[in-house]
Amino acid sequence: HSFPTRRSSDLNALDLMGQIYLKQDCAQDAGQVLKKAAGLAPHNRTILWHYSEVLRKLRRTDELNAVMAELRKISEGDDGSRHAWTGLLDFLDLPPTQQDARYLASIRAAVAKNPRDVLLKTRLAKILLERGDTDEAVTIFESILAGGADNDTLADCGRTLVQHEQYQLAMEFLQKVPNPGLDPIIALLHTAGAEAALEKLDNVPDVQRDGDYYLLRAQVLDSAGKSVQAADSLNRSIHCSPTRADIYSRAAQFLIKHGHSEQAADMLEQATRLMPDAAELWMDRALILGLDKRCEEALKVLAHIESRWPEWSLAYLVNGILLEKQLRPAEARQMLDMAIYLGSGQADAYYYKALVITETDPKDITEAEDAISQAAALNPEDAAIRTLAGKIMLDGKDYKEAVEQLEMAVHLEPTLVRAHDLLRTAYLAMGNHDKAAEQLTQIKQITPGNADSDHVITSMNRLLFSVGPQ
Repeated sequence: HSFPTRRSSDLNALDLMGQIYLKQDCAQDAGQVLKKAAGLAPHNRTILWHYSEVLRKLRRTDELNAVMAELRKISEGDDGSRHAWTGLLDFLDLPPTQQDARYLASIRAAVAKNPRDVLLKTRLAKILLERGDTDEAVTIFESILAGGADNDTLADCGRTLVQHEQYQLAMEFLQKVPNPGLDPIIALLHTAGAEAALEKLDNVPDVQRDGDYYLLRAQVLDSAGKSVQAADSLNRSIHCSPTRADIYSRAAQFLIKHGHSEQAADMLEQATRLMPDAAELWMDRALILGLDKRCEEALKVLAHIESRWPEWSLAYLVNGILLEKQLRPAEARQMLDMAIYLGSGQADAYYYKALVITETDPKDITEAEDAISQAAALNPEDAAIRTLAGKIMLDGKDYKEAVEQLEMAVHLEPTLVRAHDLLRTAYLAMGNHDKAAEQLTQIKQITPGNADSDHVITSMNRLLFSVGPQ
């Protein structure tokens, strides 16, 4: 490239060129241009901010830290917008869980200041649903419904409630909306049953029967026990929408539910050829290959994702899980650390990090404890997390805490043999032989058919159903 001189118009041109390169997924070229711009204007906050975005994408950590330090220095010495910029930098430095908490607090404050603002209340209710605070979210949704919101808001709330399986309340919203689409039929399926939903589907005009229609019809037919007709409807959904990535994702999930993982993987291989820029299809494909225990194929797909979308934390998380499964904990640790660095808020990231620490450096109890504590905070109802926490406490000879974690694990999942066995070991270490004998009796009573599930498979399933467009 031939770079312009120091004039402000030339700096703006460099900055614009860098943004264009970034939008074209040419991060290396964007980095070269913006590095030149930053060299010409080392105290220009806008250019430094854009340069930091590129460095974050390229994972050039040392340079990124230097640029962020310079941005903070400029912000601290500036008037006017200083507080906004410093606040933004402080916000970005927080862990994802703290960012979420701060954002929630800001929305709560905005709603308290503007209690009649329906859009703000809707946003708050959605955030609460995402966090699992369902009762509070439902109360806010009910107040929106009673307040006489416009049709667009009613439809948006109804759709959100359907997505979060609050079907009865969703129906109350959607019945007030003209032409609400298929969402009321989804809600009807889960409140009145498959036959009622099928009757409504039969009344949908032919001109409105698109890929979404046939996919929903497949789900309803499946619920009614009509698997052959459901499969035919699934094929028709793809035929109607051959370039809709979300249709392929939902069809793959349907096939997984019925134990056809190989067929789902083959379908997604064809889909990624047809739509090579659909990141979520590549990720679905990697996860399904992992579910099907085709780990080497999955790792190749993940390598492709990491090269195309290097900022996507989920790719590194799944990579780390599969590497741990292949007994390559040191490599897995690198991938899991990268996932966390890129902002993964998944409990699985911290669970597997704790696990690989116990496999690579079992004496590092403190770091393993920190990781498993993060996992438990993110998903306190996961028996496998509690079991690993108990093992780590047991290794550190904190028997009282180990018993507490393991008792919680067997309460959450009574047939978890691993947790009962570790609990027995903890009681023996404490000299409580009666309690240890009780655990041995419970282990013997657990039937072979209730053996411990494969946590990797559980993780892959959970992540598969959470993948969205990238």
